[in-house]
Amino acid sequence: MLSRLDTPGATFPRKIASGAGSIVDSQEYPSNALREIRAVIGSGPCTLDSFDKRNATLSVNDVYKGAAEVKNSGVTCEDRMTVIDMGDKR
Repeated sequence: MLSRLDTPGATFPRKIASGAGSIVDSQEYPSNALREIRAVIGSGPCTLDSFDKRNATLSVNDVYKGAAEVKNSGVTCEDRMTVIDMGDKR
């Protein structure tokens, strides 16, 4: 993907790093309406197994085909952003 700005944009990196800049499947996310299905669609190296107000548990996405190297068997994020490794390198 190549983005060309007409003018300098100090907030551009933040915008593309947020949900607003996500590259998604156009058949799953229509351009003219909100997505009605609440199921998670993803393509990253991790799969969200569970979450609540304070914790999230992720495991390795076995069908991931990207460039990121998987270095563990999953993670648990506790109390918002503290990450605890759940396993050794796969």
